Amino acid sequence: VAVYSYPPISSLTVQGPTASSGQPACISQGQTKQLDATAYCSSTGLTGQCPSPPNPANPAVPAIPVGQPVQICGPSLTPPLVNGYGATDCNNVIGHINYTPSNSSVVTIDQNGVATAQDPGATVISGNVSTTGSGAGYFYTCPPKSIALTVGTTGTTTGTVTPNTPQALSAVVTDVNNHVITGLPLSYVSTNPTNIAVNSAGSVTSLFPATSYITAVCQPPTCNPAPINVRGVLGTGTPIMSNFTVLNSPGQDSTYIWVASPNSPYFVPIDYSTGTVGNQVKLPYQPNSMMEDSTGSFLYFGSYYELMVYSAVTNTLTAQIPTVPGVVLAVAPNNAAVLVNDQERGLFYLYSPTTGTGTSTTSASSSSGIYSSFHGIGQHAAFTPDGQTVYIVGQGVLYIHNTFTGWSVEPLPSGQGTGNSVTCPATNSSSYPNDGNVYPPDTPQNPNNSFNTFCAPDLAVTVPSSAVFLTGSQTSAYGQCPEVTPTTIVNYPIAGTISNITDHMASTANGEHIVAASTNPPELTDISVNVPTGACPTNAGLTTGFTFNPTLSSNQISLAAYNPSLIDQVITSTALQEAFITYSTNAATAPKGGALLPVYQPSSVPGNAGALSSVILSGSATAPVTGIFSPDNTLFYVGTSGDNLLHIISTQSLTEIKTLNPGLTDINGKPTPPVFLAVKPRQTS
Repeated sequence: VAVYSYPPISSLTVQGPTASSGQPACISQGQTKQLDATAYCSSTGLTGQCPSPPNPANPAVPAIPVGQPVQICGPSLTPPLVNGYGATDCNNVIGHINYTPSNSSVVTIDQNGVATAQDPGATVISGNVSTTGSGAGYFYTCPPKSIALTVGTTGTTTGTVTPNTPQALSAVVTDVNNHVITGLPLSYVSTNPTNIAVNSAGSVTSLFPATSYITAVCQPPTCNPAPINVRGVLGTGTPIMSNFTVLNSPGQDSTYIWVASPNSPYFVPIDYSTGTVGNQVKLPYQPNSMMEDSTGSFLYFGSYYELMVYSAVTNTLTAQIPTVPGVVLAVAPNNAAVLVNDQERGLFYLYSPTTGTGTSTTSASSSSGIYSSFHGIGQHAAFTPDGQTVYIVGQGVLYIHNTFTGWSVEPLPSGQGTGNSVTCPATNSSSYPNDGNVYPPDTPQNPNNSFNTFCAPDLAVTVPSSAVFLTGSQTSAYGQCPEVTPTTIVNYPIAGTISNITDHMASTANGEHIVAASTNPPELTDISVNVPTGACPTNAGLTTGFTFNPTLSSNQISLAAYNPSLIDQVITSTALQEAFITYSTNAATAPKGGALLPVYQPSSVPGNAGALSSVILSGSATAPVTGIFSPDNTLFYVGTSGDNLLHIISTQSLTEIKTLNPGLTDINGKPTPPVFLAVKPRQTS
């Protein structure tokens, strides 16, 4: 039996694996490492309590001031202390230390202090001997360097999925030491989750005909977790992206459409498959916004009195929520949250179901859902496809909410996250629609309702969702790879900037372009981006963020021929690279012979300019003010001023094929253009 005799230990510091440089080192999954510690005692000057002062015959050993901690043993001990207590291995001096990780999914430790690396990540390790313990050590299991995603066993990155026949994906994960990692809890993200969904096991199912780009993500904290104070060290605590896989679901679908306007207290349902325009449905309050949940089950209408929820099946009111007033900025793709901004009180609300399950069928039927609030005012917002993070841009500030880390605020440099082309809300006839005194609808009949959905600033989440681009007099991107130094952590560092002015933007589904447009100057900007996949870059064990190195198309393309008084939207499809641009204009200066709808098709060569063309809209339309794709991207619906109609465009032929009159009116019965659009996919035989 080994018996150890040593002075009373006052503190113990656990020593995780280190490199030859003395910096922390990571261990690959399944590998082992003997742990050690550094032990100290408190020097009281009493013989026998701590190592004595140095022997004059050994002047290399420094003097030990009375009352200072004295190192008994530990890996960094040089030179050894006198009286026999000094040693580089604490296990030989004070016996076996009991080690306990705070996260056993990262590492397991046996009774002899032998650590076995498990899943990637970092965790605190506590050590205990006798009555003394410490939790100051860290263990790092090596994070992934790359995730290679393919469709099934084909080895290809494209495939087909049909209804009722799931398609499996295969992911091969390699760590920074080129070891293959198994059993990771990856998150799979679809760019079109409403129509083509993917579960946590990587099984893809088709609900409706569509195309989706799918990636696998090792997303902290479920994968590659790390304590917040060491996030980014050795690449732990940061997300790792895979390559794209592209899944197609064949077939055709018809579409159910809803139209509304901030000018009107009504909304109108339209069944395009039959051409039936429904009756106007009266809302309790005039809306400032309208959003649909991802399943097409519920419509959320914002007002400064309450959040109004309607069933998209019966077009009937299911909930009035006065505790969540404001503008509906976004609905999470997983239906777990509805983001509402009360711009009168300066509060964001994240409204979620009463049950907390994220199922819209239960949340929308209750008037007492769970919500959290945070101070701020934003103009536009976008969730990542997995619903875990929402980005909100206001004037000169970026708000971020993550399901696991909560709220954060990023003040932006001058010129970023701003509305530069026009002052919004506009109060003159140069802005849509015909009467600027009516829109924004801040009228005696409808006070405190001055949100203008078409105003800048705007933002676009990249595909895959590695970062967010922001409009402004400088167009910028902020990434999710943190910059970590020994003293500071920047969670969302800037990842790229170009000098072009932009007001609205959208990302193409293949992740290669950010298509943006501005009013002053009237110009389209194509930003070619290379969204990094794999692990966040590191430098000396610390992450440095990543850059997109955005490249402009060879020529910025003028939009002056359309005479826009305000760029309203840039809308990209979920399958094709094409983008439509909607805008407002003065009726007196609108192009003659029919309004023109701009459509842009980016080049397949990064940095080259794409092709800009126009669709001629029939009748007396003066401007295409709003638009939305059908779920299968074969049609584009456009609400127009001048004639107050809904124009249907074929995306194959880029021609108008039909118009519908929604009959939307204001409170006085005067026709008003469609501004808010929502579509619902429905499978046909």
